Amino acid sequence: MALIPKLRQRNAAFLLIAAFVLSSCAGAQRADHATQFANEGVKFTRTLPQFYDEYFRLAINADSATLASTRDEPGITSTELSARLKQADDDLERTSAIVQGLKEHADLLHEYFQAILRLTDESVGGGVGESTQTLVNGIIMARGELAAAIPYGVPVNQIAKPVGNFVVVSLKNRALKRELEEHGETIDRELAVQEAILQKLARNMASHAEAWTTVAFVNPVYEQFRDPKKPLGRGWYSKRRKYLTTEQVIDSAQEAEAAMKELRKAWRELAQGGPDASTMAQLIRRVQATIALVNALKA
Repeated sequence: MALIPKLRQRNAAFLLIAAFVLSSCAGAQRADHATQFANEGVKFTRTLPQFYDEYFRLAINADSATLASTRDEPGITSTELSARLKQADDDLERTSAIVQGLKEHADLLHEYFQAILRLTDESVGGGVGESTQTLVNGIIMARGELAAAIPYGVPVNQIAKPVGNFVVVSLKNRALKRELEEHGETIDRELAVQEAILQKLARNMASHAEAWTTVAFVNPVYEQFRDPKKPLGRGWYSKRRKYLTTEQVIDSAQEAEAAMKELRKAWRELAQGGPDASTMAQLIRRVQATIALVNALKA
């Protein structure tokens, strides 16, 4: 009969060891997800300024295509054309200032996620956390300057107001926990600002692409093709390829907005001991798609 208590003791010891091992594995997995999340945040925020550059380049192309078409209006004078060009230049200069503001805001977020990446290493002390205060102040200041321009009708400062629903659980990484408690909601709202603007830009990019490709590529391709007496030549093939591939690229413009949405979701889950594996999978896919989009636009 003495054998039964011994077996029970062994079983209890086994269960304790198993629980410890599972807990350690879960903790390691959460740490891996945190590091993976920070890496994706670094990659995505590094890509954002390039995305904004490509957006502006496409806006210039679309505006130029629209201006070129006005030259054929019946009765239009050289004075009127000059005035339209001057107005278009002024509008693009204002757009350029907004784009520069977005890039500065994104650059500072990039530096912040680099700091978060360092904090996911539990051997790092509180020094990194203390240094983020300057970065966060810079992010807030850059957003304030951006808000003054009311970019694309987005109420930047209203979006950035804290809503009080950012909750941080008891994380094992104390430096990361302290950082999330101090700045987690602020960064969440700053990411929300970028998300709202990216939503507007994705729609604008589609209309810009249509205006540009129609005037610069679609119309010339159709006009040349309709005249059987004119040889097509290599230029015809390249123009047709250009507008067809550009349409495919712009169809993916919403990927940047989706990536920012997933980044915000993962940021909030990080504060809850995550992010979840499913969230990370979506984030990685969206970030890769955004990088591919930017590379395709630059090509």
